Amino acid sequence: MLLRFVSSWFPMKVLTATLLLLCAGLLISWNMEYKNIEWNAKNAKTRSDILLQQVRETCATMRFPNTLANTAIRHMVYDDKRKVIYCFIPKVSHGLRVTGDDY
Repeated sequence: MLLRFVSSWFPMKVLTATLLLLCAGLLISWNMEYKNIEWNAKNAKTRSDILLQQVRETCATMRFPNTLANTAIRHMVYDDKRKVIYCFIPKVSHGLRVTGDDY
C-alpha cells in the first residue's frame, strides 16, 4: 500500500519540477526574443502560436520528451495584462481514493 501511495505522488513531483523549470526557461527566452511584438486583441492567435512554438523549442533545447512538452502546454495560461505565463499543477486525488484501500 505504501509503495503505491508513494509512487502515485512521484509523477506529480516530476511534473511540478519540470513545469517550474520549463516556465523559467520560457520567461527568460520570451522576454529576450519577443519584446517587439505588438500586444493587442487582434493578434492574440499569433501570440498564442508563437508561445506554443516557444514552448516546443524550449522543450527541445532542454531535451524534454515530446509527451512532457504536450502535457506542459496544457497546463499553461498566458496573462496579457500582467505579461506572465502561469503554470498550474492539477490536484492529485488522495492516495486512498486512488487505490481503493480501506482502513
